Amino acid sequence: MQVYLGIHSRIGFVNLLPDGFSWTLLRYIHGDQRVHSAQRLVALKAECNSKLAVALTIMEECFLSMVDSRTGIDMIPHVLYNWGSHFARLNYIGFHTVVLEKDDVLMCVASIRIHGVTVAEMPLIATCSKYRRRGMCRRLMNAIEEMLRSFKVEKLVISAIPSLVETWTVGFGFKPLEDNERNSLSNINLMVFPGTVWLKKPIYQSQTTNQPSGSGHASPSIV
Repeated sequence: MQVYLGIHSRIGFVNLLPDGFSWTLLRYIHGDQRVHSAQRLVALKAECNSKLAVALTIMEECFLSMVDSRTGIDMIPHVLYNWGSHFARLNYIGFHTVVLEKDDVLMCVASIRIHGVTVAEMPLIATCSKYRRRGMCRRLMNAIEEMLRSFKVEKLVISAIPSLVETWTVGFGFKPLEDNERNSLSNINLMVFPGTVWLKKPIYQSQTTNQPSGSGHASPSIV
C-alpha cells in the first residue's frame, strides 16, 4: 500500500535534474479513476495523455510491433496505456511510463511495473534516435533507480536481448538472474519476451547490509 500511494502521488509531477533535464512519471488515467480533485484530474489527464502519445511514437520507432500470436494485440501501446485483460499475460494494469525531457522535448522513455517492495520490472526502455549515445538512458535509469530506492523496492529486473546483455551488465551494473531467484518470481506476472535473458540489479538493501549498487541501467531496449 505504501508503494502504491508513493507512486500515485508522483504521477504527472515534474522532477528536475541537473543540466536542464527533468523526468516525469506518467500513467494513462482511465475514466473511472479518482485522482485528487476534478480540476486536477482534467489537468493530469491532459498532461499524461499528451506525453504518453509522444512516448508511444518513440517506442514504436525503436521496436518492431510486439503482437500477441493468440489475440493479435500489439503489446507496446497496451503497456504504455496500462490496459487490463482477462489474460494474465496481457494484463498491463500497474504499468507506468517514465520519460526524460529537456526543453519540453522527450528524449528517453521506459515502462516499469512495481510488484510491491519485492521487485520492479522494466520490459521496455528506448531513446529517440536523435539523442542516442548521449547518456540519456543513463540519466533516466539513475532517476528510476532513485525512485525505486525511495519506495524500498529490493531489485529491478529486465529481460535483455542477447546482444545487449553486455551493455546492461558492464555499463549499468546488472547481473544474470539466478535460478532460485527466477523460481521465486514465478508467481509474479512479469512480462516475458522469447529469447531474452533475465537480468537483475539490487536497488534497496537494509542499512545493515547496504552496499553500493553502482549507477545502474536495463532491458530489451534501444540505449
